[in-house]
Amino acid sequence: MIAEKGSLLFFSGLAAWRPSPGLVAMAATNGSVNTLASALAVELAPTRVNAISPGVIDTSNWDTAVPDKREWFRQIAASAPVGRVGDPSDVSAAARAVLVNPYITGETLHVDGGARWS
Repeated sequence: MIAEKGSLLFFSGLAAWRPSPGLVAMAATNGSVNTLASALAVELAPTRVNAISPGVIDTSNWDTAVPDKREWFRQIAASAPVGRVGDPSDVSAAARAVLVNPYITGETLHVDGGARWS
């Protein structure tokens, strides 16, 4: 059971907005999460439902995912409007914002430094 003023928070990802070759399943799954959050916000109202869509975040997940993490991060930062890759604290601040704001529901908050536009 969800508390009377509780909310649900799902996580999507940049692949939904900037698909890459070989990541069809990830793009489809991430895109589905965004739609799910919107639909559940209507279905479960007044329970609030939102999603966070992080961009490239500096975590250990990238240590083996790319050949040279630092060089890849440098390239990502150079093309991102904010000029850097994300930090886990960027995602946690966004999560807190949508969890505590009682007037946000059915939304996907992009925490990507504008990378989906670059």
